[in-house]
Amino acid sequence: MGNSAKIVAIIVVIVGLLFAGSMFQDTEQVPDDVINDDDPVIDDEPIVLPTRESKIPDDIVKVTPDMDINPPVSYSFEYYDPVPVPGLVNTPGGEDSAFILPDGKTLYFFFTPDVRESVEVQVADGVTGIYVSEMIAGSWSDPERVMLQDTGLLAMDGCEYIRDDMMYFVSAREGYDGLHWFKAEQVDGVWCNWENADEELKLEEYLTGEMHITSDGLELYFHSSRSGGLGEYDIWVSNMVNGSWDEPVNVAAVNTDYMEGWPFITEDGSELWYSYNYGLWRSKRVDGVWQSPEKMFGPLTGESSMDLDGSVYFTHHFYENDTMLEADIYVAYRKHPLKGVSLTPRNSSSEYFGEFMDIAHEAGGIVRWAADWMHLAGETPITITELGTRYNYSPLVEVSPQSNGALIRELNETVKGTYLQAAVNYSIKYQPKYLGLATEINNLYEENPEDFTEFVELYNQVYDAVKAVSPDTLIYPTFQLESMKGYTYWSTDEPGETQWWMIGEFKHDMVGFTTYPDLIYKSPQDMPANYYSEITNYTSKPLAFTEMGWHSEASPIGWESDPDEQAEYVAQFVNLTEGINVEMMLWSFMYDPLTVEPFRSMGFYDTDGNSRPSWEIWTNLP
Repeated sequence: MGNSAKIVAIIVVIVGLLFAGSMFQDTEQVPDDVINDDDPVIDDEPIVLPTRESKIPDDIVKVTPDMDINPPVSYSFEYYDPVPVPGLVNTPGGEDSAFILPDGKTLYFFFTPDVRESVEVQVADGVTGIYVSEMIAGSWSDPERVMLQDTGLLAMDGCEYIRDDMMYFVSAREGYDGLHWFKAEQVDGVWCNWENADEELKLEEYLTGEMHITSDGLELYFHSSRSGGLGEYDIWVSNMVNGSWDEPVNVAAVNTDYMEGWPFITEDGSELWYSYNYGLWRSKRVDGVWQSPEKMFGPLTGESSMDLDGSVYFTHHFYENDTMLEADIYVAYRKHPLKGVSLTPRNSSSEYFGEFMDIAHEAGGIVRWAADWMHLAGETPITITELGTRYNYSPLVEVSPQSNGALIRELNETVKGTYLQAAVNYSIKYQPKYLGLATEINNLYEENPEDFTEFVELYNQVYDAVKAVSPDTLIYPTFQLESMKGYTYWSTDEPGETQWWMIGEFKHDMVGFTTYPDLIYKSPQDMPANYYSEITNYTSKPLAFTEMGWHSEASPIGWESDPDEQAEYVAQFVNLTEGINVEMMLWSFMYDPLTVEPFRSMGFYDTDGNSRPSWEIWTNLP
């Protein structure tokens, strides 16, 4: 990509690039026994390496996000907007070519103190090269130089790829013309035993540029200007066959007549990330085939890598008037749905209320309180909201005018005014992040369609009034999903008329659903793959699953379940909502409620306080 740091910019021109002879003391290739000396000379005086900061010119000013005229942004609901990595990695110099290890605890990157300088200057400045930093208490430590050359010999290393105890890297070094692939191994925490890897990676034959090897070791993805491509640089893939990389194949799904490069493959092999047109793009592999790519981040972003949590580390370049000022390592954190549970203690006594509050934060941090709308004018929602600080949870208040398909009270002008004023007063005082104003409101339509129509008008008036006093509050209605899909409970009949049209009747910032698929399916594995993704055909707003559950008892007949099946549903829900913009997911019951089946066995805990397997799975979700 045109905005890469110099070491990256020149890497793609692997063949034909020669450094001036004066750059090295000797232009003849150094024998292997000199390049990789198992018995290096130990000087009497320890070598003190210069610091990165000591080589950064005084006239370079650190560019901070508030000074950035082209800040990177996320184009995907899956990620927050990128930010500089926390800690001591970034300087006023150029940090580039980030490579995060899968566990997210070790970060390698390339550094040069002055991006304006020529390669000839950088190679001899004593600090340009690969560095490594460790994550300590949420912050990246002061990086250390990774030495990959013998004492007294010049080298500029970069474009690192690490797998376990093996590192591949590109080097311009004394004894070689141009750029070459090398590899090193890590022994007792020290990188050593480096050797040339051109032949292994088939540099001369394939013009192998920056590359990534899949976690199973069977595919080599790289960019190259080799013949047969679609444009300036393309991404290619080579398969490991009989211990050697086979003839590369053009990854045509992502390549254009422009320039694509710097590939990264996720650990599970399902995503290909790469740089294109000053941004980061992603293609997903479905049934072995790479799909059309989508833009994930930009502008001036490139060279990505990812940890197992899904956080993406990459380079962001700072430009002014077409001149690069510096570069930093940024991270875009993966969004995970917020988790929580409804307010469901074992019983209403103060002892069990305290028991519930003590563990509620373990369920994910949100506690949902749902009640008659009129209660919003009372003390309970105030108490629930204010207890959030004490017990370390975020309150979610959800109110409704109906119960079991009937209005709790007639919507006369007095009631409407009370409902509206209660919502406005609560929002003025607490500025809630979320506010639900209609729980399972499609039930009202099914039983009393005229009341439903009247309520929609009131709801939309309340929406406008609350947004006027608390504009950042996300307001939403909630629908019962299985009913919206037209299903009949405890039946194998085909679904009837759907109710998706209702979503458009309500002003909303996100759409809420309650979901109990155990009322329809006898096993979580029976749920179709599009069970939840179907919703995205009818709304592009974030989704909130404010009630969800699966029973754990051996009834009713034909729909028997058990605790393991309940746990299986938790995992299946996560699978079926992958790639969907889910804002939150809330389990309906912490403890089994004293009610009818199937709800009486839906708790994470039984009435004796014993947890079920679903609790462990839930609490281990990110």
